[in-house]
Order: sequence, then structure tokens, then C-alpha cells
Amino acid sequence: MVEPSGKILITGALGYVGGRIATYLQEAAPNLSLRLMARDTRKELPDWAKPLDVVRADVLDNAS
Repeated sequence: MVEPSGKILITGALGYVGGRIATYLQEAAPNLSLRLMARDTRKELPDWAKPLDVVRADVLDNAS
């Protein structure tokens, strides 16, 4: 079986569904490069997100 590789951007990554997708992909396909996008302004990231690339942005805001 071929291990998937490449880059994936997950929007809403700190929400319920986005977080579940991100943690699943971390475990199931470690060769993927994950970038998480979240508009959440929490100061502290959840532990599972700390090793990942997290971008604070809003898809509805062109400036971000």
C-alpha cells in the first residue's frame, strides 16, 4: 500500500470536525504536511495542534 504524501490545508481546524480530521490525518498519514487554518483567537493551542503549522486567518477576510 502506498503511503499518502503531500500538503493539506484544513480550514476550521480548531473546531470540532476540523480537529478530528487533523488528529486522524496526523496518525493515519504521517507523511502528509498539514497546515491548520483557524480564526479562533485563543492564546493557547490544544496540545495536539502544537507540533503542527497553525495559521490564524479567516476565509471571509481577504486581508488575513
